[in-house]
Amino acid sequence: MERRALGETGIELPVIGFGCGPNARLMVGDDEALRIETIKAALDGGIDYFDTAYAYGWGVSETNLGRALKELGARPSISTKFCLQPEDLKDPRSAVLAGFEQSLERLGLDKVDVLLSHNRFARAHEEGEKMNVGALLNLEEVFGHNGVASALQELLDAGVIRTTGFTSFGGDPEAIAEAIASGVFGSINASFSLLNPSAAVEVGPEAEGADYRRVISTAAGAGVGVMAIQVLGRGILTGEGPSEGPGSRLIPTARRLGDSLVKTAIRYVISTPGVSTAILGLSEPAHVAEAIAAVEMGHFGEAERHELEEAAIH
Repeated sequence: MERRALGETGIELPVIGFGCGPNARLMVGDDEALRIETIKAALDGGIDYFDTAYAYGWGVSETNLGRALKELGARPSISTKFCLQPEDLKDPRSAVLAGFEQSLERLGLDKVDVLLSHNRFARAHEEGEKMNVGALLNLEEVFGHNGVASALQELLDAGVIRTTGFTSFGGDPEAIAEAIASGVFGSINASFSLLNPSAAVEVGPEAEGADYRRVISTAAGAGVGVMAIQVLGRGILTGEGPSEGPGSRLIPTARRLGDSLVKTAIRYVISTPGVSTAILGLSEPAHVAEAIAAVEMGHFGEAERHELEEAAIH
């Protein structure tokens, strides 16, 4: 399995990461035998980075991952995420520290490689405002006295995390750019797929969906590692693909450049400069095998990437 540096953090990860979120169901479900079989297949194939979060089942994913890895006797690279709620914003530092201690207990570990904010960032927000899984954070709550950044620095100093990160989709693009430039964060989660390639390329005002304003290039320029998420468009780019809508335009080009829509979608993401790893929700050993096969097919060149992007955008 190809490995890449996570920005300038000193961490090296496989180009495919194992996503432990609820969309893939495996890590929040009850089928322990399938979970063990799938994780073992991933580890055997060189996928030894697992991305989980407290908000994935509100602790269930962390617990299941920790138990499975203990049974397998494995210690791969792991990232997890804290998720502050509006009531935590009175003292973000304490909430991050307490939440991380609980995450370690669920995982059965004394340290992890990466701790990220699941909370989105904005320059300002209304009191109690939420976005997706938790409170929206303004930059004072991130960088101010007793803010998120102070907790992350304590954890770095204690050696219980190797680097930090935050979720860069949603929230305020200007605040995201400031956070990347701050030097506090070593990595980001960036939503990036053929359905919406705007994290890497200019898409123009006519494009559908959110505009992530080439955040991958911004991060790479600051030495920040990029963990691509939603690589398969929350499942839209699987199987035969969509029969209508923006995704359907991709299918002829994707199949001409590869032997399946899934493999083409994966290869596109990992072929894009600045991407450190593509996190995939892997629900069974067959998904692991398909991801590995995609990597083995090699990278797309610039011309092929451009052709796919043109099909996606237009």
